[in-house]
Amino acid sequence: MVTEKKRKFLAPQKNAKQVAWDGSDSDSSFDDNVIPIGIARKKKKTAKCAWSQDEMDYIRDGIQMFGAGDWAAIRDHYPFQIAHQNSVKIKDKYRNMVKNGLIVEEQ
Repeated sequence: MVTEKKRKFLAPQKNAKQVAWDGSDSDSSFDDNVIPIGIARKKKKTAKCAWSQDEMDYIRDGIQMFGAGDWAAIRDHYPFQIAHQNSVKIKDKYRNMVKNGLIVEEQ
């Protein structure tokens, strides 16, 4: 049921202007260098870099020294490659090593 207020809102306004659309899709008013909202820019991907045996040993030793979960301390204590100097990447590598049986997870 439409209330009286909604009827007033939906009624044609006296100062309204009618605009015609010609059906063309070209918008000359837009700048070609501007990306419309909703279209994300592509991020540059970092090159994948294999984990060395030394880095996997650093993770094992870091777990012994700092415990699983203190990834920032492990990252700061050992000389990881630039591509792997990230707590999240070290944690992900640890999880993959546990999953593949390279480390026995402590409980």
